[in-house]
Amino acid sequence: MQKPRIFISHSNQNDDALSFLDLLSDELKNRGFDVLVDRKRLVPGTNWRDEIYTWMGLCHGAVILLSENVFEPDCLWVPRETSILLWRRSLDPGFAVVPVFFDSVTDRHLDTGNFKDLNLREIEAVLQGTSDDVVQQISNRLENLKCNAPTPLEELASQVVSLLRGLDEEVIKRAADILKVELGSWDPTDDPRRALALRMLQVNLKQSVDVLEYLVPYMEYEAAADRILSIIAPSWVDLCSARWITHCAQAKDRKPIVVLNAQRKRTADMYIQRACCRTKKTMWPVITLSEIYGEESVPEILAEIDRALQRTFRLEEDPFGDDIHKRLDDLLKIRDKQGKPVFLLIRYQSYLKKFMTQLHAALPRVTLFILTGDELPASSDFEPAPMRLLEPVLQPGVEKQAQNDFDYAVSVIRP
Repeated sequence: MQKPRIFISHSNQNDDALSFLDLLSDELKNRGFDVLVDRKRLVPGTNWRDEIYTWMGLCHGAVILLSENVFEPDCLWVPRETSILLWRRSLDPGFAVVPVFFDSVTDRHLDTGNFKDLNLREIEAVLQGTSDDVVQQISNRLENLKCNAPTPLEELASQVVSLLRGLDEEVIKRAADILKVELGSWDPTDDPRRALALRMLQVNLKQSVDVLEYLVPYMEYEAAADRILSIIAPSWVDLCSARWITHCAQAKDRKPIVVLNAQRKRTADMYIQRACCRTKKTMWPVITLSEIYGEESVPEILAEIDRALQRTFRLEEDPFGDDIHKRLDDLLKIRDKQGKPVFLLIRYQSYLKKFMTQLHAALPRVTLFILTGDELPASSDFEPAPMRLLEPVLQPGVEKQAQNDFDYAVSVIRP
């Protein structure tokens, strides 16, 4: 029977938290959990960031040890882990996140520094007390974790594994050597294909191209390499940015407008695919506009959106059934309730700002995703509608490099 996997996020700069970390790790193991802590599980020489990203994608729950020093401006890793863990929670409400306060930390600290806007205060924290009491409270919060279903990352890895299934073990080992994957390191099933798949899902696409090029001659079906490429292509997208897409799209009240300083539709697709942790075929749908409008722009835009949504969901008029607009609205309500958002992708142009508020108000169940190009507009351009700039913002040249890497990968596997 599989053990629930628990990731513990912590800082190495607080002695009390480190002392408690050892106690908590040992106690959770004694209670039947598999504990992932970077001090004990990382293999020397491995790329520790890729390894930690993998752990956060495979765990069933997480404990975040919050001491005063993690709120300092130069402490970046614990807030980053927290953001990614909250992304996991948004994809799976059954995913448990347990904040633990040390020192004189209170809810007020969660609104400061790099934790500001993470919304961690929405989750009840365990307050500092005796070690035994704190461990017991944490264990109580984790005891009902479900670990029989695969995590979203495991689902993607399984699809890559299925495409590698017919390959000889020696081929897999040589491919792993190219990526410097330690096939003997921690893995729930000790499956070398799984270890290779997980690594390919976490490293930058550029690092996986040589592996794909090596594997292609051994693949029985030409489409297998294309499918693997489509699954791993979004790996360059920062997970913290992906987290904000999910947060905005699954908001139950007014969905914030998502803003990204990019210009390509493919870039937006990669961000959304990364955010929902799905393949291209099953990712959250994205519709685009023609950007050709007359004087009555808002009615024309809304009519075009309506037609695009009908095509996307393959809705057809039924003379004996409900009105197609009513059916579309019902469908959007269901998708919204089930946490399966729909995105409207718009390339930002200055004249659109006078329509933005109207579009946002008229589409309560659709998330507006705005591509601004290299220059970010003023936040006031979107007021009074709420907006969320995806951070970290794209640095100059990153978007173009991602496209170049993908084009090169295609040329290698399908010359």
